[in-house]
Amino acid sequence: MGPADREGALEEASCLAQQPQHKQKAVSPAWVGATSDVPIMGKQPSPSPESAASSQRGLLRHVWPMPPAVLVVLFPLMHRCLLVNAGYTKWFHAISFCYLLTQNVWLSKFLAVMGTTVTFGWWASMSYDLYTHGRFAHILFWNMPEIMTQHMLNDENQVVYDTPQSVSMIALSHLLDTLGHPVLALYYWSLHRFQLSKVLSWSVLIGTYALSRYWSCFHQYYNDGVVHPFYIGRDVYQIHDDNDDHLFGLWAPAYLAEGTCYVLFTLFKVFLDFPAALDEKTVASKDQQHQGTRILLERASTSISTSSLLDDSSDEMDYTDKPILSSDDMDESDNVSVLHCISGLAFLDVKSTS
Repeated sequence: MGPADREGALEEASCLAQQPQHKQKAVSPAWVGATSDVPIMGKQPSPSPESAASSQRGLLRHVWPMPPAVLVVLFPLMHRCLLVNAGYTKWFHAISFCYLLTQNVWLSKFLAVMGTTVTFGWWASMSYDLYTHGRFAHILFWNMPEIMTQHMLNDENQVVYDTPQSVSMIALSHLLDTLGHPVLALYYWSLHRFQLSKVLSWSVLIGTYALSRYWSCFHQYYNDGVVHPFYIGRDVYQIHDDNDDHLFGLWAPAYLAEGTCYVLFTLFKVFLDFPAALDEKTVASKDQQHQGTRILLERASTSISTSSLLDDSSDEMDYTDKPILSSDDMDESDNVSVLHCISGLAFLDVKSTS
């Protein structure tokens, strides 16, 4: 590089150094870096799955569980097949549906007791039929829906065992019977950890027994025009037996088993409440005794503090005029405490006089 080139390069460098340097700050558009909460170009933000699920749960809380008063309004709208000439087991399932809608705790206890009586009553009738007539669960098969009985029964209402359809329907009948009676009853007991003390109450026992008697009176009057607390007939349950003695024999074991359940429940409730009442009475008596003892100790401490401040002139005072302890405050259980208080006061009186 020659001298001329070197001088030109120096001049160009000096010119660049003299020019002011302006710092330019790049400004990004307003829509760059915007969050998803801000609408972009007229586009609405999409809700998150968590917010959608919480909104659905909030809507469900307003609808379910339903207040029990709503069921009272909807009860007359129930189909007559669930109420009229419907077995007591159907009433049990209808009330179970009411519990599903309300989730009422008292109703679950009601259904636990009701389901127990229904289960044992139903088993008692089937056991009697098996023992007397050698028919195993025929009354169960007779009362299945028509879509099932057409495969299980022949024209003479006898159970058929020699076809695959009948065998499958028989197995399905036993499965539905197990799920609809003992399993459902055990579910209601499980809600209260199978504890009789939590389920049994006088309102539950009286309510379930009153409902059973109302069911009998209603159907006996509806079908025969008479009121009887124990329904016996063929209009509610399908019983394909023309012998009236057999008819009575199928109903009697059910009522006997139901009555046995209520007797046991009542006895347990009585023996459950009796010790509790005794415990409450004992606790109240002990509290009263402790309160009396505390009063005596307070009076004794007050007397002790007063006697310690007496001077020599207190010798002339007569303590018999105003007894410290009143006979009304004394109790036989407080003899030891009272004796301690009296001995302490006597010792202080003797010491003060000496």
